[in-house]
Amino acid sequence: MSTAAIGRSRPAGGRWALAGSIVTVLAVAGAHGASYRRTEAALAARAWNLLHSEDAVASGANVWFGLGRSDAYGLAITPQCSSLFLVMPVAAIAVAALARRQLRVRRIVAALLAGVLVVAAGNVVRVATIAGLVQRWGIRRGYDWGHLVIGSVLSVLFVAASLAALALVLLRDGRAARAGAAS
Repeated sequence: MSTAAIGRSRPAGGRWALAGSIVTVLAVAGAHGASYRRTEAALAARAWNLLHSEDAVASGANVWFGLGRSDAYGLAITPQCSSLFLVMPVAAIAVAALARRQLRVRRIVAALLAGVLVVAAGNVVRVATIAGLVQRWGIRRGYDWGHLVIGSVLSVLFVAASLAALALVLLRDGRAARAGAAS
């Protein structure tokens, strides 16, 4: 082994500690899912209020629309409808990437944070879309189409976008590292 190779070698302990930390954060977030869902509801209400003249109000893990009207309704962000579950594949890829020593930790963490933000923002868009369709088509038809069809498609698209962005950042980093080693 050359001295140049020794100089590039890094201890793996920090990577494993970071991987363990990511898993721990996800476990704690899962255990305290109600707090996470309350935050999602508050963000969804704020996003709605930025785009609409009629206010949405978050209460717990619920977002209420049209308060003061006879057709007011609320959307509950349940554990199955939270972005927390959708963040898991992004985190799993980041943890796996930490095992590859040629990928820089800073890029892995940046890719993970970007991926999580894309998925979380996607869930806010999904909730706002459901609310908009309920207002447009009524509770039954708007909720069915908004939640079961369009909301599901949006979730898949945002998770795919998140995973694609994560892969691009990680693969680009690997190519750059290999190109630098070859020169």
